[in-house]
Amino acid sequence: MRLTALEASFLYMESPTTPMHVGSVAVYDGGPWRDARGELDLPKLRRYVRQRLAGIPRLRQHPVWPAGPAGRPRWVDDPDFHISRHVRGAHVESPGTQHQMLSVADELLMPPLDRRHPLWELWFVDGVQDGRVAVVEKIHHALVDGIGGVDLAVMLLDSEPFPDRSDSDGTRAAGPPRVPSRIRLLSAVAAEALREPQALAQQAFGTLTHPGRTLNAARSMVSAAGAMAHPAGGGDIRAPHTFINEPLGTKRSYDIVRRSLGDTRELGHVLGGTVNDVVLTAVASGIGTLLGTRGQDVERIRVLVPISLRAEDEHGLLGNRVTGMVVPLPVQPMEPLERFRATHDAVRWARKAGEGELTSTLLQFTEHLPEPLIAGVSRLVHRQPLINLVVTNVPGPSSPLYLMGSQMLEAFPVVPLAGNLALSIGILSYMDQLTIGLWADRAHFPDLPVLAKAIGRGFDELEAARPSKELSNDEPDEASTDDERIRHGAVGHRSRPKSAVHRDGGEPARPAASLRRPKAPGAGVRRRVPPPAPASS
Repeated sequence: MRLTALEASFLYMESPTTPMHVGSVAVYDGGPWRDARGELDLPKLRRYVRQRLAGIPRLRQHPVWPAGPAGRPRWVDDPDFHISRHVRGAHVESPGTQHQMLSVADELLMPPLDRRHPLWELWFVDGVQDGRVAVVEKIHHALVDGIGGVDLAVMLLDSEPFPDRSDSDGTRAAGPPRVPSRIRLLSAVAAEALREPQALAQQAFGTLTHPGRTLNAARSMVSAAGAMAHPAGGGDIRAPHTFINEPLGTKRSYDIVRRSLGDTRELGHVLGGTVNDVVLTAVASGIGTLLGTRGQDVERIRVLVPISLRAEDEHGLLGNRVTGMVVPLPVQPMEPLERFRATHDAVRWARKAGEGELTSTLLQFTEHLPEPLIAGVSRLVHRQPLINLVVTNVPGPSSPLYLMGSQMLEAFPVVPLAGNLALSIGILSYMDQLTIGLWADRAHFPDLPVLAKAIGRGFDELEAARPSKELSNDEPDEASTDDERIRHGAVGHRSRPKSAVHRDGGEPARPAASLRRPKAPGAGVRRRVPPPAPASS
C-alpha cells in the first residue's frame, strides 16, 4: 500500500536529530506481569502483544522506495519480523523515582526507529517505585496521528483485568510475510502513475458539476487565508524568534505537569470556556514566565494546534487523518483572567476562520505533486518561520484500562520535535487526570523543570482568580454541555477513542464536528465577548 503525501513527509523530515515518532510513557502496577521469582516475564508479554496486534498487518510492514527517490514509498511486509525486536525490556536504577523513570524514557525515546523493520517499539521498564512498571511506546508518525496512537494503545488494553476470551476477539495469528518481488512493486507504481491523470480529471469534473459546493469551498479558503494573514489581535504572520526556535541536538529532556481533569473542567465552565482554553492559558503563562527569566520581550507566540479529521468509524485504524490551525497565544505579563479571555478569543477566531479547512485542502493538493518536490518541501520545516510551538491534545479513556491483568495507573504523551522547534507540548486525559507532557531539546532547555513549575503556577493563578459567580457561556457555536465542549474544543483532536470512552452518564461519547462552519455571530444569543477584528493590512 502506498503512503499518502503527508505520511511520506514525516519520513522525509526525519534526521538523526529529528526522529519523527509519536511516543508515550504509561505506568502500570506490574504485579500480574511477574513470574514466580518476582521478575518481569518478558516472553509472556511478547506473546500477548503479538497476539493482540496480529490483526494489524501494518505493524509487520516497513517502508520501501521501489522506484527510488523519484517515487512514493510503499508499505511492504518485513521478511525478518521478530516480536523480540519490538517488545523489549529495560531497567531503572533503585529507588526508581519519577525523575529516574523519565530519564530512562529520555534515552529510549530519542533514537530514530530502524526503517529496515516495522516502525514501532514497546519498552517495558522495570524497577519503578512501589513495584511498578513503565511502558514506553514509540510509533512513527508515518503510521499514526495522535489519536491513532491512543487507539493503538487501546487495542492492546482491556476494560477489565481478565476479560473472558472464550469467544473469538477478532484476532488471529498472522500468516507468513508476503514480500512482493521488485517487478511487482514497479508494476504497482506504474499502474498508479497511469491512474493519476484519471483521478485529476475526476476532480476537475466534480468541480464543474458542483459549482455551488466549489464556490463555498473557495469562499472558506479565502476566509481562512485572510485570517492567517491577519492573526487575531494583530501582529505579524511570522513567528517571533525565541529560544524555542533553534536547531536541534541529539539529547532530549522530558517533564510532566499533572492536573485534575474534573477541576480543570469546572474551572473552564465557570470562566465560560473549555478545558482546552484553561490548558492553553496555563501554557501561555508558563512560557511567558520563562521568556521573562531569559530576558526575551515577546507579546505573542504562534502555536500550531493539530485537529483530527477522524470519523467515528475510523478509530482503531492506522494512518494520518489530521489538519491544523495556528493560534497566537499571549505570553506578555498580564492578569490571569485577561490572559484567559485573550486566549479564548484567539482560539475562537482561528476556529471560525476555518484554517483547518484550508490546511486540509492544501494537504489534498500535495497528493499530486512530484515526489522530489514533496521531499524538498518537507525538509523546509527545519527552517520554517511561521510556528513557535506545537501543542496537541489527545483525549484518552475515562475509565480504567488493563494490559494482561495489570492496571494502567497514568499515562504521559510525547510529541516529536521537528525542524527548529526545540519544545513540544502534548496533553492527554486518562480517567480524572490531565497530563501535560513537555518534550524538549536538552541543550536549549536545561531549565525544563522551571517551565513545568511555571505552567503549574499558571493553573493555580487562574484558579485563584476565578470569579465567585459563574460567567455565562453564550457563544453560539459552543456545544451545550461541558463534556461536549471538551471534545469540541479547538486544541487537538475532536473525538475520543471509541473503546472505553464514556460521558458522565455512561453512554458512549459522540464525536464533535470540529471543522464545521460556525453559525453567524449573535444568532439568537447574547455574546459576552465580541469576536476580535482582524488587523488592518
